[in-house]
Amino acid sequence: MRKPKPSVWVWLGLALLLGLAGAFGLLRAAEAGGNSLGADWVEYATGLDQPVDIAFTGIATDTRLFVVERAGVIRIVLTNGTVLPTAFLDISTIVNSEAYTEMGLLGLAFDPDYATNGRFYLQYSDFANDGGPSNNGNIVLARYQVSADPNVALTTGVKLLTISHPSNENHNGGDLSFGPDGFLYMAPGDGAVSANAQSLTNLLGKVLRLNVSDVATYTVPVGNPFTQTVGAQPEIWAYGLRNPWRFSFDQATGDLYVADVGQQDWEEVNRVSSASDGGENYGWRCYEGTHTYNTTGCPPANTLTMPIFEYPHDPHVSVTGGFVYRGAAHPSLVGYYFLADFGSSYFWAINTGSNAAVPLGPMLAENANPSTFGQDPAGEIYVGDFNFGVIYKLTGPPPLPPVAYLPLALR
Repeated sequence: MRKPKPSVWVWLGLALLLGLAGAFGLLRAAEAGGNSLGADWVEYATGLDQPVDIAFTGIATDTRLFVVERAGVIRIVLTNGTVLPTAFLDISTIVNSEAYTEMGLLGLAFDPDYATNGRFYLQYSDFANDGGPSNNGNIVLARYQVSADPNVALTTGVKLLTISHPSNENHNGGDLSFGPDGFLYMAPGDGAVSANAQSLTNLLGKVLRLNVSDVATYTVPVGNPFTQTVGAQPEIWAYGLRNPWRFSFDQATGDLYVADVGQQDWEEVNRVSSASDGGENYGWRCYEGTHTYNTTGCPPANTLTMPIFEYPHDPHVSVTGGFVYRGAAHPSLVGYYFLADFGSSYFWAINTGSNAAVPLGPMLAENANPSTFGQDPAGEIYVGDFNFGVIYKLTGPPPLPPVAYLPLALR
């Protein structure tokens, strides 16, 4: 029998080492978090009140975490978990958070040029009353400014857009985010009137795209898909949503992920490529997830953007969308989109390369309600618990040890 060439021994040795490293990684992952990814959450800060959004200024050197409390307050959390006693902003006197639990201060986004202009944007419910029996609040988009103290904002803002809310107080949506194109994206819910989602004549049940740079209020970007459609609202970027909670852009690819709360049976996550020109129809009220709901007068199913992931109710309740992990601390988690269910505290991670979902199981404390995710400039991910006011940070297996080189004699 001929003796294998040294190069064959090299490959055999490398295969053995890689196999052992892979097995070691899987074992460590299982031990670390009780799931196949080894993902887990560690307590980062406590003492918050009903957190509904987590944001960062986007400045690479700014590690402060800004937590939006539903009542109308924004708190700053330092890297050691300390919550500053003085609020960054308190507009609770103009925020309607008492009429219904889905109302309040719901979204925060810092301007891409925050380092120079100090501007940030909020979505909240106001105290408008349509004459009905309940105090239905408008959906308000407003711009605010930081003061000379970087930890305190000015309390006077400018309303940029007001969307009249229908007779019910829920389905406000509420998320805000600047896209890779520099435009501000906003996602109001359908106002609990399902027909709004399929109508281009109103802004409810949509993703909106606005230009807020160097203008008094906002302008409509030229590339918005319905600017030439008669009767359509030009701010619309995409439509067919029920109550988007929440949406995010992948830091690496720019792809858009929208989690939409279902009616009674299904929760869903939608994904749109960064190459999209907009105009997607996510399907509600025609479909709940991929399942027929009310297709009267609806377009063909093959013209709709169906979700990449859905899950049923019982024991789950409503989806909370997250972010794609792009951090450096846990390389094995890179490229996974993390989401959770508000009611069951069950988590999933979606492999963005295959769109395959990995169930992670119930996480956080018993009776916790994961209500929002956040992502810092370094790509690390956080989640907020609405019930207990705790912020957690994603953790997972550390990097694998480097593969040792084979002895020269075997090369």
